[in-house]
Amino acid sequence: MEKEQTREADIPHGGLKTAKHNYQIHMATADSAEKLLCSLLEHAMEKTVAGLPPDIQVVARTNFYQSMVRDSIQRQYAAVEPQPETGLER
Repeated sequence: MEKEQTREADIPHGGLKTAKHNYQIHMATADSAEKLLCSLLEHAMEKTVAGLPPDIQVVARTNFYQSMVRDSIQRQYAAVEPQPETGLER
């Protein structure tokens, strides 16, 4: 018996829509270097998932947008977080 083909319209997109919306809000306030990096990674992700089944594409995109926001926030906090003093000079 052949597996029924899943159509993208049949996949719940609530998680993807929320993740992409959060990503777009975060990118609106990001600096130009962060925007460029995220744009390049988003393009690479789209090329990577293009040949996958639609349900897997939705999961991959959702994970991508969630991780991009999380990683971008971590990079921003790492840049402003003061480094502990070790007493050693450079």
